[in-house]
Amino acid sequence: MQCYTELVAPTAVSNAVALPFIAPGATNLVVAKTSLLQVFTLKTIATDIKPSSVNPNVDTGAIEGPESIHRVENTAKLVLLGEYPVSGTITSLQRVKASNTKTGAEALLVST
Repeated sequence: MQCYTELVAPTAVSNAVALPFIAPGATNLVVAKTSLLQVFTLKTIATDIKPSSVNPNVDTGAIEGPESIHRVENTAKLVLLGEYPVSGTITSLQRVKASNTKTGAEALLVST
């Protein structure tokens, strides 16, 4: 029997896979850090871009045209959904398409 304890929490990413893990239409990223499994989701945010931030040298009050129109820019960010400690060291991750699941999402194969 082997016993060990971690002195430092895992920091480096050893494996990662993108798959619809939480829901069928979701975009999830599963990251393995030695003995820690992290699940992220991709969240899209619409941001208004003011004309002055596009080109600071243009006086937007003096012109009427494309420079005076507000634009909307879509940006995305990763949101951590959960962290799960795993006994042992994660060696690989693989997505598995199951034929009959209740949620319709895919499964994740974790090998240690």
